[in-house]
Amino acid sequence: LFIQGGWVYQTTYTGRTNFDSKPQGFIVGIGFGGNKSGTFGVGVDINYIWTTNSDQTTQLLDIPVYGRFNIGGHNTKNAFTFYIPFGWFFDVNLSNQFDGISFKDSFNGLQTGPLVGAGFEVVRIALEARAQWALTQLLKDGSTGLTGDAKQFTFIVLFKVRLH
Repeated sequence: LFIQGGWVYQTTYTGRTNFDSKPQGFIVGIGFGGNKSGTFGVGVDINYIWTTNSDQTTQLLDIPVYGRFNIGGHNTKNAFTFYIPFGWFFDVNLSNQFDGISFKDSFNGLQTGPLVGAGFEVVRIALEARAQWALTQLLKDGSTGLTGDAKQFTFIVLFKVRLH
């Protein structure tokens, strides 16, 4: 069991996008699994993400499900362990506002796609960087006029503390 928090950077990609919002913010949550004392483990996190820039504010429920390869430190939870998480994420759109006006219904309620990262853990404290590429369209109606089939890329830096 982990408690975790950190920094989030988001941007759009794919197509001829004119949608250049690059919100930044924070992430807080809890994580389960990882099997630090073994070579391979499975984990799932439940995170709250809040990002903003000059005109957009977004709130998401981020649920990554991942495998984790652990390199080193298999005999104790206190030893240095380098690890590589990989898997799939599900981001549920809780709120999306432009200039204080809600546009939540214009966006897909669920973003999903692959994730990969790298991190290290020592004495039950971990630092991890993770990248997530949404494969679903950002807009609910699938329009590509202004957004050019925009999808979202998210980069996350997590600070974790293992409780168990």
